[in-house]
Amino acid sequence: MTEGQPLNEITPKSGNSAIKSSYNVSSKVLGEGGFSSVKLATHTDSGHQVAIKIASGKGIGARLEVELMPHIGKHEHIIGLIQCYRASAKLYMVFELCKQGDLMDLLVKVDRFEEKHARRIARQVLLAINHCHGSNIAHRDLKGENVLYAGDLEHNNINCKLADSGAATYFPSKSTVFTEKVGSSCYVAPEVLKEQYLPAKADMWSFGATMFTLVNGDPPFHAVDNQELTFKRVKPQKFELPVTVTRTLSTCGQHFIMTLMSRRSWARPSAKLLMRHPWVKLEKDKYTLVELPDMEVPAPEDPEEIPDDEILVNPKLSSDTPKHPRRHSSRHFGYL
Repeated sequence: MTEGQPLNEITPKSGNSAIKSSYNVSSKVLGEGGFSSVKLATHTDSGHQVAIKIASGKGIGARLEVELMPHIGKHEHIIGLIQCYRASAKLYMVFELCKQGDLMDLLVKVDRFEEKHARRIARQVLLAINHCHGSNIAHRDLKGENVLYAGDLEHNNINCKLADSGAATYFPSKSTVFTEKVGSSCYVAPEVLKEQYLPAKADMWSFGATMFTLVNGDPPFHAVDNQELTFKRVKPQKFELPVTVTRTLSTCGQHFIMTLMSRRSWARPSAKLLMRHPWVKLEKDKYTLVELPDMEVPAPEDPEEIPDDEILVNPKLSSDTPKHPRRHSSRHFGYL
């Protein structure tokens, strides 16, 4: 592990015969990344379908994922690792299957999410993030492509599961500063690009950028290359919501997203604190009638210090920002 305190790794089963005797791996590819692919497979005894992620056994991300998943443990909104096999210099990670795909697949179909659907998704993903952070584990690549789902929007029964912990890391304490650039270009926090960040706080920015993308239909930043994206992210200006969001999203929902998109990393609420936000706390759609938090977090003497008594921030909301000029044409924005 390149950052943080190493954790005990589970021991994968070895040999081609082990994986072949347990699972029939089909040729159907469910997804592909830079260093791995995910295929549909069937357990030979039970007939139960699973997703098998095949990655190089020498890759850092795959080994970290195998190492961290047992410490994350079982959670209703996190994809579970069932078993792991090592064969022919590759790792075969057997995960539970979500057949319908990821949130970006769904976004392409609906253009943008209605508020009631976005609220349900936000609450579930936030529960998953809070669980990870409670185990001192940061995901470090939160985005719609890494949130799988089942159910449908018509009946508002979407059930989300956080996936792909290949970039995740253990952090010894909430004040441990990391320097490794990790994440996807449209969602990574500004301080990650500066190579001085607190991983849990960076996760909260990425979560905010993901929710923004779902309600807007576009990611928060556009650029022709990573260099331009980096400049837009690190230059000192307030992030403001475009009119496409302010016209369709309640003030409460706007507040939720803008709280996460604060450039001051210490001012972003923790996942645990954000669970108290009325936009995700209330089960029924009465969020427009709730009085919003209106208190600033006092600036710490050390800009990277996290106050123990965090309070939700009430950032500036805007309805004047024009619509983004173009749609994103690719589901995958790449690693830095």
